[in-house]
Amino acid sequence: MADDLRSAFEEHVTALSGDHVERLVDRSASVLAFTGDRVFKMFTHEPLERTRRRHGWLTRYGDLECRYHVVELASANRAVLAMERLPGEKCLLELLTDSSVLAHVDRVIARVTHLQSTSNAAPLPAELVGVELMENVEKQALLLRGDALAALAERLLAVGRRLLSKPSNAGWPPVAHGDLHAANIFVLPERVALIDPVFSERRARSAPGFTELASLYADALALGLTDVTERINRDFASRSRVAPWPVFLLSVCLKALVRYRVAKDAPDTRTALADRPDDEWCSSARKVADLVEVLLAELGAADGPRR
Repeated sequence: MADDLRSAFEEHVTALSGDHVERLVDRSASVLAFTGDRVFKMFTHEPLERTRRRHGWLTRYGDLECRYHVVELASANRAVLAMERLPGEKCLLELLTDSSVLAHVDRVIARVTHLQSTSNAAPLPAELVGVELMENVEKQALLLRGDALAALAERLLAVGRRLLSKPSNAGWPPVAHGDLHAANIFVLPERVALIDPVFSERRARSAPGFTELASLYADALALGLTDVTERINRDFASRSRVAPWPVFLLSVCLKALVRYRVAKDAPDTRTALADRPDDEWCSSARKVADLVEVLLAELGAADGPRR
């Protein structure tokens, strides 16, 4: 973000909240300002009207218990989303290595299942969901051209096209989040709160419910948390009518590639890569590459593992 826009954002947040900004965090497509009890988010390349539409979509899907609750206008044709800070700001990512992690995962699965059961959107045929899934894979393959994982993305694209060319009449329950990785899940004493849902009404209608757990599954695999992946495996098997297991793995590969690309492009990651080429993030990126290789091999089997 340009220094003048960053300064204007910080001044605007101070005026809105009547409180000083504790810290600013630059991300790949947004900047966050934290005060004592609220978080303010401005998208760096999103015009005012699109943020207004984003807020309208978030309001309609309020059962997600996301933190977004109001839009405040800022300068430079930008808008700011004001959010309540969750108690302690403890996300599932910080709890994944805790001894009680499986209890946390059980609560998350229960929350996602509840969202699916209360959705009033009609399930879409698998073919339509497959089109949406492949469009996302194609987008990542395009964005990763010239990258170390570009060849993996192209292989994923080829396997996915073959996998999703098989006819299916099964309808998949839709969800309205779309980005349920561990950093977007807050496990609170009284509830599980999901934040930062993907803004796209089309994806809200077409993303099948099992893809939510694909994000968390990719996180757990990258961290080597086999207990978590086995717990998600069992849940998936209990609802095997939702989708074939290879399609779930295709979604896991896609989520892993997205997380790799977004992390690689983040300002703090670029700085870390320049200063310390063997830092923790690089190690994580290699794990993601290994993960995609393993899952692609499994996807490439005749019909994939049976569930």
